[in-house]
Amino acid sequence: MVATAILLHTLEHSASVGSVQVDNPEASQTTTAQLPPVAVKTDYFSTLLPAGFAIKHQANISSEPFLLQLEANTSAVEDEQFAATVGTMPTDNLRGVGDYNLRITEPDTYAPVALDNLPSGAVAFRTTEGPAALTVFWPHNATYAELAFSTNGGATETQLETLFAQVLTHWQWVQ
Repeated sequence: MVATAILLHTLEHSASVGSVQVDNPEASQTTTAQLPPVAVKTDYFSTLLPAGFAIKHQANISSEPFLLQLEANTSAVEDEQFAATVGTMPTDNLRGVGDYNLRITEPDTYAPVALDNLPSGAVAFRTTEGPAALTVFWPHNATYAELAFSTNGGATETQLETLFAQVLTHWQWVQ
């Protein structure tokens, strides 16, 4: 929640800065199925987002514990959002990450979910009420990634799990 709140506040009050590169050539096609995937390259990871996504915000953060925040979404009726926060791993590992702690202490709101393609060491949670949301906490060396997949209510949990699988298929850690 803390990382999400910071991301939303930053979105509302600052311009994008940093070194995230998005390769999304202009396309004359009119349907999402005909558009190319969106390539995302950051100082910490690279991946592909499905066609129809657009990067709405990105920022390299100069103060720890957060190192990078990125947000992308679709503009379709079944709006889907992808947000990635990369941070420095706390000394007490994921337990030191506020958003992770929120999920393990609020079982009425968040439930652990076992995904077939979950990377080693990663932990996933879904919301138990309201619009579907899936959050994955993924430790990597001295950092971690918090990957949040959500919807305005038009997409299902299964669609968000499919989106996670697509992002993971092309995920490459840089550091």
